[in-house]
Amino acid sequence: MMRCLNSDLQMKFKKFIGLFGMFLLVISLFPLVASEEVVEIKTFGEEIVDAYRLYELLNQQGIPLDSILVEGVQFYESSDFLDVYFLTESLLPNELGILSNIQPASVSNHTSYVKINLSNNEITEGDFSIYSADQFIFGNNKVYVPDNSRVIFKNGIVDLKVGAGSNFEQLPEILDVGKFSSKIRVEGEGITFPDGIELVEGKVDLSANGFEVLEGDFNYKGNLISVGEDFEQVLVTTNDLEDYAGIG
Repeated sequence: MMRCLNSDLQMKFKKFIGLFGMFLLVISLFPLVASEEVVEIKTFGEEIVDAYRLYELLNQQGIPLDSILVEGVQFYESSDFLDVYFLTESLLPNELGILSNIQPASVSNHTSYVKINLSNNEITEGDFSIYSADQFIFGNNKVYVPDNSRVIFKNGIVDLKVGAGSNFEQLPEILDVGKFSSKIRVEGEGITFPDGIELVEGKVDLSANGFEVLEGDFNYKGNLISVGEDFEQVLVTTNDLEDYAGIG
């Protein structure tokens, strides 16, 4: 009888230990889940607006908010948009340091600006050149831009005019394939991409589907593709696309 009672106690004790062990496992795992840091990805437009708002808070002493001139950068804010013009080269306050890599019009020799929709803090259009290689997030695209390149953003397309012989260390990254993704257009000559891909001369669109050669000569891993007319445009892709005649 005693052995049977001990057996029952042992079974109950094993169940208790099992449940207690599971409880300890949950407790030990919970801090790992709870302490996991959530990294917030901001678009370039959001970063500019945040920097502007911070600067604005530090300058509430009689400076008109519809036109603030800050060491060569001009801000125009309306109820719907924030227009930022980069005019002359000068030192920026720390609050606006994010703009320091952008060449002003006095250096780039073209109007340098971005227009931001304040309802979602996204850039609706822009035209600016940069000094050194950088990465920008436009909408749903993370874009690597080489040194001394010009970025033109309009109608949902990022158009990169890059210097001869530029190298793309990274291809554009789609942050969320479930969202609309703009095309990245690259123009120039002697432009190299990862994996032995080169835009010999001309214009190419980069998207989630691959490389769409719009004009000029494009070398895809030893295969030279030449496009002279619009009807000759070629999509180079490794994806399976239905109802599309191209090179895979």
